[in-house]
Amino acid sequence: MTAIYGLWRFDGGDVAMDVRRMDRALARYGNGDHETWSADSALTLGRRLHRSLPEDRFPAPLATGGRYVVAGDVRLTEREDLARQLNLGGEEVARMSDAELAALAVEAWNEQAFDRIYGAFAIAAWDVQEQRLILARDHLGQKPLFFHFGERFFAFASMPAGLQAMPEVPRGADMSSIERFLALENPSPGKSHYEGIARIMPGHYAVVTSAGHTETRYWKPDLTPLRLPSSEDYVNALAKHLDDAVAAALRGVEAEVGAHLSSGFDSTAVATAAALQLVSRGGKVVAYTAAPREGCDKALPDRVADESVFARSTASMHSNMKHVVIRSDRTPMANLSRTGSIYGLPVFNICNETWYDAINDDAAGRGISIMLEASMGNATISENGMLALPELLRSGRIPSWFKLALALVRKGFAGWPEIIWKSLNPWIPNGLYRWLMERRFGPLVSPSRFSALKREHLRAAVLNAAKESPISKSQERSSRGWTRPTGKSLDNRLISLAVDDIGAPSKGRLGEWKIDYRDPTADRRLVEFSLRVPTEQLIYGGEPRALLKKVLADRAPPEVLNNRSRGYQAADWHEWLGRARQDVINEISLIEASKPMAEILDIERLKALVDHWPETGSKIWTGYDATIDYRCCLLRAISAASFARQAAGG
Repeated sequence: MTAIYGLWRFDGGDVAMDVRRMDRALARYGNGDHETWSADSALTLGRRLHRSLPEDRFPAPLATGGRYVVAGDVRLTEREDLARQLNLGGEEVARMSDAELAALAVEAWNEQAFDRIYGAFAIAAWDVQEQRLILARDHLGQKPLFFHFGERFFAFASMPAGLQAMPEVPRGADMSSIERFLALENPSPGKSHYEGIARIMPGHYAVVTSAGHTETRYWKPDLTPLRLPSSEDYVNALAKHLDDAVAAALRGVEAEVGAHLSSGFDSTAVATAAALQLVSRGGKVVAYTAAPREGCDKALPDRVADESVFARSTASMHSNMKHVVIRSDRTPMANLSRTGSIYGLPVFNICNETWYDAINDDAAGRGISIMLEASMGNATISENGMLALPELLRSGRIPSWFKLALALVRKGFAGWPEIIWKSLNPWIPNGLYRWLMERRFGPLVSPSRFSALKREHLRAAVLNAAKESPISKSQERSSRGWTRPTGKSLDNRLISLAVDDIGAPSKGRLGEWKIDYRDPTADRRLVEFSLRVPTEQLIYGGEPRALLKKVLADRAPPEVLNNRSRGYQAADWHEWLGRARQDVINEISLIEASKPMAEILDIERLKALVDHWPETGSKIWTGYDATIDYRCCLLRAISAASFARQAAGG
């Protein structure tokens, strides 16, 4: 993990003072070796190193005497393969950092290098020959990179704080992005949540000159369906890609690694793979599970509120896995501004920050410097495959459809009415679809119920998002949070991969806790393999997540593999919220006093929620209505408003 930054003044002005400001603002993200390079007084690139890999003891010089000067925040997953392509010998490579190997790749292949670099990276390369700056991020944006293009200068930095250190960069939130956040839509491509600050998109590179900049998508994965001889071959291939991805994420682990472990398949797959690989060298996995207060009212019968029971069963199968259960009773209200500054964006679910912070505090106290997570698993290794039903119908494979449907019914995963429903719903007209949904689940919940935006601002945010993407997140929802899926599994996964920019939160945790978060489920080889697996293989034999279940057959206990309920994070959220009612009232007062937020938020609705606050211990808190009104609408409005104040320096 490294912080990189740079400043280029087109008018030839001196950059020294601003560069020092940027460097100080980014010091928390890299307290190791520090280096800057200047072409003249008008251009400087800088890097601050955080050592998390064995090869980091060989820091890459920014300038190597070639065409490019390269500052890189790089963790390679396939060092040997890249070295082979560069015709480098083993002894030579052993003395090179990942950033130096990436710099040599840029020197060899120019912009085409980024498609050859496998791993997590953010790279800035100054082209001495053509006087241009190239910025790039890895396929899923595991490393962040932000920039500001002013009238007389261009600046970039790993985190927005590096840019906001400059007096000429605006201070404040980008209100259009805040509206999109509150409308449950994603930021406009390339925009951040800060005014005047943009981001390089994942899987893209940008070429910057004094005249402007262009951005090009280089990551274009092969989506041709993978045809293997048997289902077992898919299982073996998934196991290999998963284990390779985890092995790459374990680089730099000496004695123990932290890992999030829930009742779900994704974290289970990553944590157990790490345990199996570390056991032979005496290493240990410290597996963290967040759980509600013991004895709290967990309600929601279709969800797993206390995932520690399942996680404990998994940990007990591995002699080198230490299970740590975190039961936090903190309220995040007092630390909202700190939370926004850590992550560089408003937090979507501040309820989870209570246990996230507690896990990081515990891990840092134990000296854990690397933490494994599996946030991209839903889009890669654990897609359930149910959309194979409409896909098989669409392709006219009626016998295969019937065989799958019959298997699902026999194993109790669905009845025939649900099979027919799932098979036909992509083609049902919207009006009829809503009518059928209401007959089945009751009245649908309008998107406006989930958002505290005034209706005109909600409508505008959704329309603007629809212009950029045919898939809108703000769909009508059932009382259980249902949204209508697309008709193809691959489309759903591609959408998820495209909109989840995971770089800034990971970098933020490094800055705050000095813990390097790594996600093996975001590994490029694993992602590209997962996208090519035919949907019917994901539900082979009428078993949702069939491939991953077989991989985990000897790694996780039957109760985890056979569990059909999803986990419910922070199930005791309403308890700390009840204690923080006065903090909520204070926050609403601050919102009312803030002109930008008061203009877009329905303050009267927020006040009404406080006025009609359910009594402590009321069953209302554990129902879906309270989840929609308080956990979603109220707390996300408070999160956005707090971030806006922090972004403006308030």
